[in-house]
Amino acid sequence: DRAPAELGVQGGLAQSFWNLLVPSASHRHDALAFYLASSEPPIQGRRELASWFLLNDSDLPLRRDALSWLMQQEAPVESGQPLSDDTTVLLGWLLARDKSPRMRQEIALALAPRRGDPVRGLLLRASLDSDRRVSDVANAALRHFDPPTASEFATLETEVRTPSLPPWTQALDGRVPL
Repeated sequence: DRAPAELGVQGGLAQSFWNLLVPSASHRHDALAFYLASSEPPIQGRRELASWFLLNDSDLPLRRDALSWLMQQEAPVESGQPLSDDTTVLLGWLLARDKSPRMRQEIALALAPRRGDPVRGLLLRASLDSDRRVSDVANAALRHFDPPTASEFATLETEVRTPSLPPWTQALDGRVPL
């Protein structure tokens, strides 16, 4: 059907919203790329849409591109500015709970060039991952930070904050095959 009104999409883009919900992963991927590249939806709506797909879709290439797009919305790496709180919470949750080691590895790779305490905390969490594809990337990235202490690992936050999504995304839940 049409896009949820709260997303702020009008006209033909709103009428073609159903393309984001079809069973074909390549079709969903193309539709998401089109939506994220469009200047019509407000940037916050596009961030929310990318986050929803990152959390809910089963297609790794689509999720990787949603992650890449979200990271491009953050301050440039060379600026030294920290990640936004929403992105930090989302990536922390995915590192702790996502079932796909390849997706967790993609997150560690996306964090590797960045700096700052939130990134260090995410990389510390990733360094403890049971899959070496994830932990190796995180450990290599941690060489750019102060070495962690045993007490840091002992007190590493065990409770992971759950990312919040806007109410309009409830209209999408259950409509994409997981």
